[in-house]
Amino acid sequence: MRDADTCQDLENDVISWVKFSGMSWTADNKGFFYAAFDPPKSINTDTMDKAGTETDKLKNQKIFYHRLGTKQSDDALIYKNESEPDWVFGASEVTNDGKYLIIKTRKSTERINLIAYVDLEADANKELNGIVTPTVLVNEWIAEFNYLQNHGTEFFFKTNLDAPKSKVIKIDFANPDRSNWADVIEENPKSVLDAAQCCNDKIVAAFVENASEKMRVFDFNTPSNLLKEIEFPDIGTIVGWSGKSDSNELFYKFSSFSDPGSIYRVNLDTFENEMIYTTKLSATSPDVKNFVTD
Repeated sequence: MRDADTCQDLENDVISWVKFSGMSWTADNKGFFYAAFDPPKSINTDTMDKAGTETDKLKNQKIFYHRLGTKQSDDALIYKNESEPDWVFGASEVTNDGKYLIIKTRKSTERINLIAYVDLEADANKELNGIVTPTVLVNEWIAEFNYLQNHGTEFFFKTNLDAPKSKVIKIDFANPDRSNWADVIEENPKSVLDAAQCCNDKIVAAFVENASEKMRVFDFNTPSNLLKEIEFPDIGTIVGWSGKSDSNELFYKFSSFSDPGSIYRVNLDTFENEMIYTTKLSATSPDVKNFVTD
């Protein structure tokens, strides 16, 4: 970890043996969850002089909670499943309201996973000092489920369940039976739902259609309403995007045959789409606005 103000690395906050994992902060910003494997036995982990050359098979990934300012040896073991040593949990994340930890379990690179959740506000889990007991939501290998956002106990997931081109569904944790699951953004027969995220109480979805991408904005109704399609300057691809659930701004990078990459800012109240940066290969590079891909 690094102090953003001083640009100095924090002495204690060094996390090792993390692989196939992200990190997700608790709402109070006092620490984060991550997934790691046990230290390998084939090298000396005290000196770390041969780190990176280990050949141990990775098994028994576990979820830990790290508090800022403490050493990794003090991290709390939150979740493990030793009966399934090949399963991984590295894509687990805290929900946008900070109330739940979503545990996403995978067993391979196939686009299927299990889903469980932990109520972080329950008395037994508030201290995060030991093993928690998740509530299982999806316990069959039937599809891929990627958490997007939740409104209380109503959770929204991007999934390929009965939808090869993907869709967005709503699952109410208070009524989790599959018969109560509802489609929000239905599968589009002409477009593949490539990605989705939630900003400003809206769902922003990227579709692949005719070998190029489209960005469409929906509400959370069941089924949802298309609010706006964000116009791109050319035929191209969204290289990356970033937004926050409580912000009305979405930033994305767009690339095409004539544009090596330009960054845009979308106001999700007015849907104004503004270029704020463009990549120039040289000082004399022509303006990308002067080119069109047909």
